[in-house]
Amino acid sequence: MIDPVQPCGILIVEDNPADARLIRESLHDARGDDFQLTLVTSLERARNALLADSFDAILLDLELPDSQGETTLTDVLTLAGRAPIIVITGAPATDLGERLIALGAEDYLSKNEAHDNGELLKRALRYAIERSRLRRRAEMAEAVVRRERERRDIEQIGLNTPGSSEVARLYDAAPLRESDASLFNTIVEDYISLVTREASSQVYKTAQRDRAGHIKALAKQLGFLGSGPRDVIAIHTEALRAIAERVPASDERLISLESRLVVLELMGYLVSFYRRYYWNSPAHDS
Repeated sequence: MIDPVQPCGILIVEDNPADARLIRESLHDARGDDFQLTLVTSLERARNALLADSFDAILLDLELPDSQGETTLTDVLTLAGRAPIIVITGAPATDLGERLIALGAEDYLSKNEAHDNGELLKRALRYAIERSRLRRRAEMAEAVVRRERERRDIEQIGLNTPGSSEVARLYDAAPLRESDASLFNTIVEDYISLVTREASSQVYKTAQRDRAGHIKALAKQLGFLGSGPRDVIAIHTEALRAIAERVPASDERLISLESRLVVLELMGYLVSFYRRYYWNSPAHDS
């Protein structure tokens, strides 16, 4: 449930001073003093506020000096992160509310409702914030299960990659995470960038520049470090955990799907590296 001690940060995006004052007074009259209100008067200022700070919910007027109508909602949605958006507008209701919900708004109130019924506005904010937190907890629980399943699947991929068992026997004795945690974290970030770019290229149908070259370079780096399949699995698993904390669940699932292809290629290139630099070396032939 919402913590009654910790105030909830609410961003009000409203260019009309009178409407903004009525919203403040409405919440005050409904004893909504546990809301910490921040007012901005344009889309540009909303963008700056959302980039600078995080909020528990957003009250959004669609008609702003620099943005009007449903475009305002879609623009704020790209910036809001996990903060639910309640649209407050003076436009005729008709089917607008349903369209706004379909676009991604959490709720919809007319300005008359927001100004005249503080209890309704306070309840809408509380429910929106609680629903958002429940969704986030459910997403986190789902992500834990998905990452564990992914780890098992990737382990199986590693076992089935031709030559990987020999690589494991020869080079996978000292996990990179334990021998050099800082370097391990750096490689994880490189891997995150790689799979994120690949997922983005699939969404926007753009060819990632020298995709194979980047994967080969990472495999070569791991090869020179004496890393093996267990390290690849650890890097992949840690990257997915970090990605789950940084992006929405829908994006995480897409990145996870694309990363399966990347990790399979990475494992194959690592085996090829060892074949070239060890199995075909004079020392090995002797």
